[in-house]
Amino acid sequence: MTKLSIRTMLRRVIMEVTPQNWPDAVLDDLINVAYHSTQKEVMKVDPEAFLEWVRRDIVLNKSDYPKPEGSWWPNQVRLKNSTTGKYDRLVFKPFDEAETWTDGNVWSRRGNYIWIFPTPSANLTDGIEMIHVPTLTLAADTDIPVVPLGLHMAIVYVSKILALGETYQGVDKDRTLIADLMGDLSMYYWKTGGEGYTFQPDIIKPFGYQGS
Repeated sequence: MTKLSIRTMLRRVIMEVTPQNWPDAVLDDLINVAYHSTQKEVMKVDPEAFLEWVRRDIVLNKSDYPKPEGSWWPNQVRLKNSTTGKYDRLVFKPFDEAETWTDGNVWSRRGNYIWIFPTPSANLTDGIEMIHVPTLTLAADTDIPVVPLGLHMAIVYVSKILALGETYQGVDKDRTLIADLMGDLSMYYWKTGGEGYTFQPDIIKPFGYQGS
């Protein structure tokens, strides 16, 4: 479903097909709040479901770099190797420890900034790679939520509750429907549907083995 089709469905369930009390812009805001709520429920099952990679330039003598706009939290921070071009994962340290660190590069988080220590001594294009969780939004009417189709109706009904408030007569019924729609999140977000990792002990004994 696109944002347009979600809004159309939302108008049906709030019984206002022609805009009167709820202009499209208001419903769009409610849809994005509901999308955010759906993202939160998914991340309870799979915190890495929506990871995004963002790169920033390293600036000489600058340790602090703003997190990507709308970022929930960083998952990893990596530093570009100027020789190989590859990104090496940095170890996280508490800020008070990181700012005096001298044994290789580390990163820390304070406020809305990612901090790199020791302070970079040269400029480097795309020198920092941040793997983080963004806030999911639907901007254009053609945008499609990046959650399974089975959860799109949850966005509709969470939006309905937000629009009508929690005092309308059918709120409990809608909450039950939302719970049913989100009840199988673990099925949607298995790490793999096929080749899961299994423990396989080595039972082949080396040549000359004398044990039992």
